[in-house]
Amino acid sequence: MITHLTANGVSILDTVDGENCRKAYINSETGRQALQAEQPDEIVNEIMKVWNADQEDTANRMALEAGTENYREKYIELRKEFDSLKERLIQCIKDLS
Repeated sequence: MITHLTANGVSILDTVDGENCRKAYINSETGRQALQAEQPDEIVNEIMKVWNADQEDTANRMALEAGTENYREKYIELRKEFDSLKERLIQCIKDLS
């Protein structure tokens, strides 16, 4: 029985030889491998719903942050170009006066 499940790990309560025992797994490659080797598919599937969703959220957040960074760089580049054109325009106006 899953007793505590987070994006970082899970705690599972089980009965072995009539005694309660608890097993914990970390959401890592090694932890996932141990979980899949030691627990029934129905428990693994429930846990993976949470762990995979968290990975997807993290991937989406990282992509968004990377995209935002690209927009910042593009904004800075365009702002410099705008400032340069503005200075040239002001100089042209002065030259015509």
